[in-house]
Amino acid sequence: WEETVSPDVFTTLDATTLPHIIQRQANGSFTVGTYTWKERLVGDDETNPFPSFISDVANNVGKKINQTFFHRNRLGFLCEDNIILSRASEPGNFFHDSALVVGPSDPIDIQASSTQPTTLKNAIESNTGLVIFAETQQFLLHTDSDSLTPETGKVSNISTYRYSPLVPPISLGTTIAFVDGAGIYGRFFEMFDIRREGEPENIDILTNSRENNTVFLAVSGSKDILGYRYFNTGEKREQSSWFKWTLPYALESLFVIGNEIYIVSSDYNLLKIPLLRHSYDPHVTGDDIFGNSASDSLLYAGYSIHLDSYKTLTAGSYDGTHTVVSTTFVGTVDQLSAVNLSTGEVFMEDTSSRSGNNYKFFGDFGGDTVVVGLLFNYEVTVPRIFVKKQAGGLTTSDVTASLTLQRVHFRFGPVGQIDVRIDRVGKDPMQIQYDSTPMDTYDADEAPLVNEKTQTVPVYERNHNCLIKLKSFHPGPAQLFSMAWEGDYTPMYHKRV
Repeated sequence: WEETVSPDVFTTLDATTLPHIIQRQANGSFTVGTYTWKERLVGDDETNPFPSFISDVANNVGKKINQTFFHRNRLGFLCEDNIILSRASEPGNFFHDSALVVGPSDPIDIQASSTQPTTLKNAIESNTGLVIFAETQQFLLHTDSDSLTPETGKVSNISTYRYSPLVPPISLGTTIAFVDGAGIYGRFFEMFDIRREGEPENIDILTNSRENNTVFLAVSGSKDILGYRYFNTGEKREQSSWFKWTLPYALESLFVIGNEIYIVSSDYNLLKIPLLRHSYDPHVTGDDIFGNSASDSLLYAGYSIHLDSYKTLTAGSYDGTHTVVSTTFVGTVDQLSAVNLSTGEVFMEDTSSRSGNNYKFFGDFGGDTVVVGLLFNYEVTVPRIFVKKQAGGLTTSDVTASLTLQRVHFRFGPVGQIDVRIDRVGKDPMQIQYDSTPMDTYDADEAPLVNEKTQTVPVYERNHNCLIKLKSFHPGPAQLFSMAWEGDYTPMYHKRV
């Protein structure tokens, strides 16, 4: 004899009410349609029931599926407080092969139990199992054996942090990041080493580049992208920091492919920002670089052009005052700059003479190949300086000691022009502009760049009374490698416990 299905039960899932598929064709086009779901071939509603996302089989009434995912070669659904996985290697089959025994490849339908209301919203794989997110807690679907089966699978509660279902969690390699949007500020969490930072509310975009150890967060409709950069050595987090990019246009979405971040602007333009320098990035190609020639590959490649939304164009005609360049830009266009690739000369736009898509620049570079783009402000705020001591593998800062900073030394790689601003308590701010090339030792038409420079900046203030910022508005490079300082330090002979 052979097993068969009971004659008085329903056997088929309604494909029109289940998740649809987007399938890429051989010619590069995509088709959208329903998927072929396997029928129930054996048993009845007791021995081989419909999956739990179907609440009323007779009337074809189901529950909302919050997310689809793949885990251990199974198609999975999150529905209310249930995790439903298909048969192994059969993503369209949610029924048992036999009503008599439970096999290791059979579907898994397991409930996440909790004392709080639990609606499962998202899931992401980790090296220990499937981490599942509800709005107020997190679960782990795992197994103690080598294979995940209906008999070995179990769900454990691992944490009770709030989670914003608007933003899917992301993997950072060995850890998982997610966002909580409750309260005035959003919070960024990292599992299992939890970290929090005060960020803008309503964060609804989260993506990452694991190759570059960077997480990007944003609010759709805004111009700001927040970045979280981290560096690990084995299992240890050595360094981490936050930064912010301000775009000339509002964004609707962003995602990372390879070493480039792609941005969909509010007017539905697709733009990209490279996360690494490439050989095809625009850089000065002539010989007019101070103290070097094109044969010096390190400096030659280092004089790259730093302009936002840049384009490589051929300049138009020169009218005796202005050179005209015709092009279009996305977003609000502030002052433009043009850099001559053969000489490194920088030309500024006369914004008062702008007409439509015709931009006029002071100076004569008619017919030359130039890079035209938006000037943007590069700014680094130096953390408050303290004397640090290491003991027992821990680094501590002596915050009660007296420290008067005499001077700081910034070590740069390729650098052109840099501004240093020192905000001082009770005094006017001090801002000094430093040009890297020494005066009276280079030709006027040479690119104002050096390959490496240590710039000494006088301070003469207590560490608590000053804040140091580095700024650069110049289209040339400004690569900061490290900082050292000199000062007068006394521990004040306080008794510390």
